[in-house]
Amino acid sequence: MTHETTAILIASQKWLQMERLGERYPAAMLPLMDRPFIQHVMETLVNRGCNRFEVVLSHMPEKIETLLGDGKRWGVAIRYHLVSRPERPYRPLKLLGDRPDRQPVLIVHADRLVQGDITRSRPPSPGDGPVLYCYGDDTVPVGRTERKWSGWAWLTPACLADIPEDSSEKRLQAYLEQRTGSRIEESESYKPLSVQSCDDLIASHRLVLAKKKSDLMIRGSEVEEAVWLARNVSLHPTARLIPPLYIGENCRIERGVQIGPDAVIGRNCVLDEKSTVRRSVVFPGSYVGEALELSDALVDKNCLVNVRMGSEITIREDFILGSLAEKQLRRGWNRIVSQLTAILLLVPAVPVIACLALYLKLRRVGRVFVTRPAVHLPADSDPLAWKTFDWISLFVPEPTGAQKDPASDPDPDRMAGPAAGWRHLFFDFLPALVNIARGELRFVGVPPRSTDEVKSLPRDWRSLYLESKPGIITETMVTFGARASRDEMYSAEAVYSVSSGLKHDLRLLARYTGQVLGLMPRPGERQKQPDF
Repeated sequence: MTHETTAILIASQKWLQMERLGERYPAAMLPLMDRPFIQHVMETLVNRGCNRFEVVLSHMPEKIETLLGDGKRWGVAIRYHLVSRPERPYRPLKLLGDRPDRQPVLIVHADRLVQGDITRSRPPSPGDGPVLYCYGDDTVPVGRTERKWSGWAWLTPACLADIPEDSSEKRLQAYLEQRTGSRIEESESYKPLSVQSCDDLIASHRLVLAKKKSDLMIRGSEVEEAVWLARNVSLHPTARLIPPLYIGENCRIERGVQIGPDAVIGRNCVLDEKSTVRRSVVFPGSYVGEALELSDALVDKNCLVNVRMGSEITIREDFILGSLAEKQLRRGWNRIVSQLTAILLLVPAVPVIACLALYLKLRRVGRVFVTRPAVHLPADSDPLAWKTFDWISLFVPEPTGAQKDPASDPDPDRMAGPAAGWRHLFFDFLPALVNIARGELRFVGVPPRSTDEVKSLPRDWRSLYLESKPGIITETMVTFGARASRDEMYSAEAVYSVSSGLKHDLRLLARYTGQVLGLMPRPGERQKQPDF
């Protein structure tokens, strides 16, 4: 490759074979051994001389962009392009055709990794046609020859500029093969590692374990023939290891566990006593329960995929399959601190709540306390796995005098919510201390919602929401006030999802306190006026 070599990574693919895993991962983010597949692709291309990358994204783009960043970790430059249709991602290629250096570029589908060394083949000259890397299809009947495109090819700027609008991959391949002067490079070594299907994912792991793809960067050392262990693995003396296998860093393997053959355990996993894992891949951060037997399976936390049957289920019992993500440990400590703080605040708050309840009861007829169901967060993408709790508030009339349930919203274009003020402090915040003390709510987070409300959220919003934590004080409340639009609420929750942390939560608490005391203006108010 030349000194200035550009690769176009098509990383827009959504994993369509399994719905639940497809909701959790873009295809290129599925794990291969100890890291996401696209990271292996990047490292391979960097080692082969690529130093500029154009990455095309669509499904869950934030996950890939967070992983790759700006490319400084590899000493390369990365630019991102977003497309709306993951199955037709080639529109940005036309824009990249107008390149001043007029040098060919390498197009790479990031859910496939070519095993051959394409640096030994000659890239096309500016006036030539494209060069496609193909391999023989061993699935066709005996006596027939058929070749498959690996998804990798050299393209000239002229070829890029003429790519048909809204091409699918099949149409793109047909277009490239029809180009005058196109060249087909065919070799068994061009058969790619792939994560396009469950079978491909399992097969790719087996190839790596069999040392048929030896140039991948993998953490760990080969302690015995075809037995790889990463750092900080806790291995019980009675555990039985049958090669080939790989165990990632920070894993704990309990008494009587059997691993292998053809088994890969991702980082931060726990395999409980007498469990068995063979011909399977356990994704990072997963827990495999006691005496559970896995064969020809994929496991991601509480999602279990049977590769032979092509089916997947969500396990709702954490003692069978569950999640051991590092962030959950931090969330656990934060929840404990919130609970202790809420318990301390409840001591002076209980008399205040009792006086308010008595006052409301004497002033009018009807209920005093209202409970509303809300989804426990963080939660799985599968609604069947959701758990709910009842969060508590005092039921009071609206300032206009119309007595309506605060859970209702008469305006479908608005997201009616509380405003930071004395009303919220006394009637919402103080009663919710009970939920915070139980560990169901936090002081700061996204607003608690019912199952129906969560289901009605757009897909991207719902995915973002389910990974957050619920709180009685929200970014929307202190930024946009009681009548935030749906767009404002979505933007506020998106900001909070990427900014949440101790400092950001304390900042929101300070703004909330200032708005309650009237030291800071409340959103939408022109002048300070009491609301209690």
